[in-house]
Amino acid sequence: MQQSDGRREPRPSSVDYCAAMSTVLRDLHASEASEERVSPQEQLAQRPGTARMQFCHGSTGTTLGSAYATSPLRLLTPRNHGVAAWVYLSSFGGGLVDGDHFDVQVDVDPGAFALLGTQASTKVYRSPERRAGDALASGGPTAPDGTDGTAATAASAGAAGTGGGCSQRLSARVGEGAALALLPDPVVCFADARYDQTLDIALAPTASLVAIDGYTCGRSARGERWAFSRYASRTVVTRGVTRGVTRAPSGGPGVAGGQRSLVDATRLERRRGHRAIADRMGRFDVVLSLIAFGPRFISVREAMLAAIPHEAPNGNGPSGDPAPVILAVSPVGDDGCIVRVAAERFETASLALRSSFLALAHVLGDDPFARKW
Repeated sequence: MQQSDGRREPRPSSVDYCAAMSTVLRDLHASEASEERVSPQEQLAQRPGTARMQFCHGSTGTTLGSAYATSPLRLLTPRNHGVAAWVYLSSFGGGLVDGDHFDVQVDVDPGAFALLGTQASTKVYRSPERRAGDALASGGPTAPDGTDGTAATAASAGAAGTGGGCSQRLSARVGEGAALALLPDPVVCFADARYDQTLDIALAPTASLVAIDGYTCGRSARGERWAFSRYASRTVVTRGVTRGVTRAPSGGPGVAGGQRSLVDATRLERRRGHRAIADRMGRFDVVLSLIAFGPRFISVREAMLAAIPHEAPNGNGPSGDPAPVILAVSPVGDDGCIVRVAAERFETASLALRSSFLALAHVLGDDPFARKW
């Protein structure tokens, strides 16, 4: 290279080059050493597909005190006309692909009112066939206590002789006098998809909860009706949690001083020697569950209990034809309730819960289903 006066610049010596490389390598090692000093909790929070949010109560009502998410998750915070702060989960990829493991933690401070939903249905793409050993080798997120955060998922996959898949875990703690509304859209598993979901919710003695959970048959218009490999969901509600609603070492809500009020689990899996999932599900393409606990949602519970069954005990309608929807209502304790709905179409299932949705909209002061369901 020539200078402006025409003279050629001297080429760097080998000594200068080695010194420069030593500086680069020293900085790189220092960076790696710094990363090693990050706490397990911080490492977990930096993983892809992680979201954390805290809802606070103040003189102006409920606000989102802190929130962050790592790709591919994204948090949307629309304004509303009600008393709750709303957050919607979204994904840059449009769904979960093989190997995705989402971890969402929600803190609702005493007196706060929070709503957490999804921008659209949770789409789960296909997972390739793999041996059980491959699933354990690839693994999922490691919990701060050093255990495998998806051990249950890997174990269930190993039982079936296959691995892979994706998972989503939501843990929430709700303080005294606070309320949380979990309103995600149904899960839609594509053909050959494997999906595991966990909802772990800890409620203080006077906390309230409304949560809806559901899944559909998949892309039936493409001939993928109940064609996924595995769908597993487990919802645990613990009530009476005290001492600040402590967290367990794994990062989820602790159960100190509390008692489990509800454990609702579903598992649909394609296995050799078993009937096809489509045969087991019969004419139904949609399954929804709605639960309510606590003083803030008494009116919602009353609407759920007042729901009129749409079928006779044998599953038929008044005319004797198969009913397009089956609805079952069960009280849980003194102030809890669960409604389960199986329907041929999503619109029919939503209509069966319309009275409960209207009661919830009245409590919220705004209708989250107005332009959705």
